[in-house]
Amino acid sequence: MPQGVAQSVAQAAGRAKATRAGLKEGRKRFGEAAWAPLAKAGAVLWLEVTGVLFGLFAAVAGIAVWQDRGNFRTGGPSERHAWLALGMFAVFAYFTVTSYVRAARRSRQ
Repeated sequence: MPQGVAQSVAQAAGRAKATRAGLKEGRKRFGEAAWAPLAKAGAVLWLEVTGVLFGLFAAVAGIAVWQDRGNFRTGGPSERHAWLALGMFAVFAYFTVTSYVRAARRSRQ
């Protein structure tokens, strides 16, 4: 094989390798540019939806606490029900607030 042909084949192979590397980098950047905002919006939306669902559970537990507010010192099953409702309200209210806080933080990033 003549020297000139071998050189041009080597140069073509080098250009092909550089082109593949450039395409790989471009595909990576396109993925970041196109999918990253959608993934971020989806994650924020998911946190907000779960916050609403936790808020509904907290509201139901809050209604139960309000209805059982006179049973906190009576003893027996009604007192346990009142304390259980209060505990459920506290847990679901915490989940609601933290879900919205996480959604707000994620939307600012």
